[in-house]
Amino acid sequence: MDKLHVKYSVDILDELTPTLRTIVSNFRTSVPDINGKIRTPKEEIIHQEKFCSDSDIKLWILVFEKNMLIGTTAVYARSIKYNGRNILLGGIGKVRVKKENRGEGIASAMMEAAMDQMKKLKCDIAFLDTNIDSFLGKFYKKYGFVPLNRPYTFLGKSRKRYSDTDGMIAQITSKALFTEILTDSKPFDIGFGNW
Repeated sequence: MDKLHVKYSVDILDELTPTLRTIVSNFRTSVPDINGKIRTPKEEIIHQEKFCSDSDIKLWILVFEKNMLIGTTAVYARSIKYNGRNILLGGIGKVRVKKENRGEGIASAMMEAAMDQMKKLKCDIAFLDTNIDSFLGKFYKKYGFVPLNRPYTFLGKSRKRYSDTDGMIAQITSKALFTEILTDSKPFDIGFGNW
């Protein structure tokens, strides 16, 4: 057994109990993001407008150390229309690791589990939103993600249409679809809510 799994437990859950939901919510609002920032109430309102797709969460990946939550990732999946056909879009979001535990392989363990779970869900491709120009672009590349290199669009909670350019996609079950999306020139619409 590797060092990570001796020290930590990595749990994959279909849903969160009310107690775990509270623990995850408190974790996400008290643990700084990778930039060392915790969102202000005003930033949280904007975030909730754009990242409003919790109903698409299929699995939670939680990492515990001695019953203390130290890492979270959500695995998403939704059916979207692409060039006149339905595809299953997988996604990664809500990635957070406690600051004191960063650099210990926790994010890598969560990503490996997330990619495996999207295969089990039979997602065609995976999408995520990140700061591509930071070290995160290189981190996600290790798991097959590449920059979309064009805008993507989505609807916010208010049904306002948004456009952004920091999307990455990865092949899960369909190499042909992955290639088609990468070579397309029109904006890629990911549906309701960003990941």
